[in-house]
Amino acid sequence: LSGTVGVIRPGATGSHRRLGVGSHFGEVGLLTGGTRTATVVAEKETELLAFDRAGFARLLDMSEETGQDLLRLSHDLLASDAAARDTVT
Repeated sequence: LSGTVGVIRPGATGSHRRLGVGSHFGEVGLLTGGTRTATVVAEKETELLAFDRAGFARLLDMSEETGQDLLRLSHDLLASDAAARDTVT
């Protein structure tokens, strides 16, 4: 809705990723039931939507396309994180 957040990955050094209006985070944990893969911190006043697991499941049930898009994005994010870890020596 508004604002900017920073995404901090465990063990990451240097700059972190910034997300703004229209971005999303937290879907990996909601989709997999796993633990979170990053910490997200508001960098300025931020207004956002938050879903618990049940609400998120209802959202996915409403739109098969949305569910497929989130699964694809989450897969790409996890693959990118794994590749980054593999290149660190």
